[in-house]
Amino acid sequence: MKDTEGVIVTDISPEGAAVDAGIKTGDIIREINGQKILDLGDYNTAIKSIKDENSAVFLVRRGKYSTYVIVKR
Repeated sequence: MKDTEGVIVTDISPEGAAVDAGIKTGDIIREINGQKILDLGDYNTAIKSIKDENSAVFLVRRGKYSTYVIVKR
């Protein structure tokens, strides 16, 4: 993989909010609420910061395209 920034989705809960938002295995999460995600540490920090909110905006790359999706809790 040439593009090494972000976290690759390897497993997803079938009843989770990510599935409802359209996130799929193989997608790359590049940002959460504007916070750049470079690695798993960044991802975990960003997830912890949205615990009390009702939704979060994810920048997701799928193949050669990127899109923003809203993940509602």
